[in-house]
Amino acid sequence: MDRLRQAWFSEFLPVFDETLKKLLPLPGLTLRYARGWDKQRSLADVLHDSRETDQQMGFTQQGPQRADLRIRLNKQPAIEVLSRGQQKLVVSALKLAQGRLLESTAQRHCIYLIDDLPAELDEHHRRQFCALLEEMQCQAFITSVEPTALSDVWQPTTAVELFHVKHSEQGFSQCQPDG
Repeated sequence: MDRLRQAWFSEFLPVFDETLKKLLPLPGLTLRYARGWDKQRSLADVLHDSRETDQQMGFTQQGPQRADLRIRLNKQPAIEVLSRGQQKLVVSALKLAQGRLLESTAQRHCIYLIDDLPAELDEHHRRQFCALLEEMQCQAFITSVEPTALSDVWQPTTAVELFHVKHSEQGFSQCQPDG
């Protein structure tokens, strides 16, 4: 499993770097795959040596289930130094890069579900995000609590449908396309 993850990560990293650069250039940002146990030791040795402690704890403390992606900016955990908007763009770059890699390797198209895109993003970054979606020629469903927040971020040639959901005392009414 670890070898498959490492191989995937090797393919994924350049796609992520390219995607992030289009959304938010962040010199000094690094993304690293952490396999979940000491890289100097075999998994068998780690599991053998921690068996007694793991039994006492009731779970396995090290192993492939602990694998993670580590994001740092200038050697500090990114979550500690990035603004919420920057964090949103980094996470978005991760998700969009996953889709881009899947599309290129499996010849399958992704549909992106993006919740409240305008939240935490200024107009410039909204435009960059939407320009990337247009470049990817993908289908996306985007929610927003601000009805006009995304109205002027698209190229005139981009097909955009707006659905407005109204809340009433009986619940939500049917989605209606705005025209």
